[in-house]
Amino acid sequence: MKNKKLTYFLMPLVILIWGYLIYKIVLGFSGNDSPINITQKRTESIETQKKYIEKQDTFSLEKIHRDPFLNILYRVNKTKTAKKQFQKEKLEWPSVIYKGLVSNVKGKKSIALIKIEGKQFFFQEGENNMDCKLIFVSENKITLLYKSKKKSFVKQ
Repeated sequence: MKNKKLTYFLMPLVILIWGYLIYKIVLGFSGNDSPINITQKRTESIETQKKYIEKQDTFSLEKIHRDPFLNILYRVNKTKTAKKQFQKEKLEWPSVIYKGLVSNVKGKKSIALIKIEGKQFFFQEGENNMDCKLIFVSENKITLLYKSKKKSFVKQ
């Protein structure tokens, strides 16, 4: 019963809204509009554009001698001095060959077998030998630190 009352109320409202929309569409397509004189509109727009065209300002930029936000004066270097170029010393790494990894299943310790300058060594992570420190160990790769330079080696 409640739904019938709502339907009887909403049905005329829907018909009124659709009738208004159809009326507006038909009114829009009717031929009661007067023709527009195109030449008159063009001359008016050209005249209004001429009013807004002004002579362009010319200006030049000056060098900035201070920072406006930090209030710091810039230094002007008049003469350029030649910078001394330091040659980096090339670090000669000893011959390093990564032979493999030995690991204990229970203790989970990994020991790397590394050949440095023809001598074989057993390394654990963090150990030093012949100025080489072992940083990282995996099955296929190690990373050594020699005179504060890092280098990675793959298994051979």
